[in-house]
Amino acid sequence: MTSDRPGDPARLADLERRLAHAMGEVARLEREASADEPSYEPYVPGDGRPEPAVTVDGAPVAAGDGRLADAVRRGGAVVVHVDGHVVPVDSATALRDLFGSGLFADLQQSLGLRSDRVEKDVFLPDPDKVERLAPGPRPVPLGARLATTTLGPVELFVLLMLGVCPLALWILVPGSLLVAATAGAVLVGLRATRLCRRRVPVLRWGEVATVTAAHESLGSSSYTNVPMRRARGWDARWEGYTGQGRSTELSYTVAGRPGTLRVGGAPYEGGVVLADPRDPASALCVSQLWFSVKPGSDGQLPRGLSFVAWLGVLLTLGSLAVMVVVAGWSLATLLG
Repeated sequence: MTSDRPGDPARLADLERRLAHAMGEVARLEREASADEPSYEPYVPGDGRPEPAVTVDGAPVAAGDGRLADAVRRGGAVVVHVDGHVVPVDSATALRDLFGSGLFADLQQSLGLRSDRVEKDVFLPDPDKVERLAPGPRPVPLGARLATTTLGPVELFVLLMLGVCPLALWILVPGSLLVAATAGAVLVGLRATRLCRRRVPVLRWGEVATVTAAHESLGSSSYTNVPMRRARGWDARWEGYTGQGRSTELSYTVAGRPGTLRVGGAPYEGGVVLADPRDPASALCVSQLWFSVKPGSDGQLPRGLSFVAWLGVLLTLGSLAVMVVVAGWSLATLLG
């Protein structure tokens, strides 16, 4: 007889098996939707089809070993092998989709988690539970100001491809290189300036907003091991993300005034949202920055930048400098 005691191994094994089936159905639906397959037959244990196999960190999961439950709890990446196909399923998304269902309630009880804790700690950061930020205005270090201009990894990759792929065109039509380099320098300069003007005031005056809702939608792009910034609370990290792009609309309040923020790329995991109480529409999520803004014991922003953050600054400003130099060289060549 299966015990109802939370954490009972037999009950946890049953719950993990049911969760694997549910995630297998999510994976099957995503695969059929991407392949435009109109037919869909729900998986029924014992119907002759192989059960969905689940791996965490590349190793098969055995029901009851606790690894799948742990991956769900920490929002880790889970891969489901279904119908001979390998489909990555983000367990944080699966967790939210199952939130409120009987399956999730049982798993939550077995893991010893409270409903409000899972909702806030995993998805919606609680301002009362994160490190205190000193009241604004606060000083923004020069390194942080420079790092706010950094373009995203995808934008930098696009710049590289636009510079390398049309190489034959640059050689055959010299004037096209001048036009492309000038346009690129202007666009990158405007983009970096806009990012800096939007982000620095938020870092200087912003307060930790209360995120009240997160509505996620699937994007049109798919990624394979693309470096993306993800955050939970103040702690942000780089991860190689594999899966379909996400767009998450966050609803929040700051100083009693509402606002919204859209975060793209990888699924939102509960990163802190900073919003300017003078203008609630001005906000950012810590996952959108290349550098850490986790306050110290004095509540101030950290003064140093990591190697990766400096690398982002150098790549962005270096790309701008290269385009300016190329534009000048092209103009001199044409006039000479």
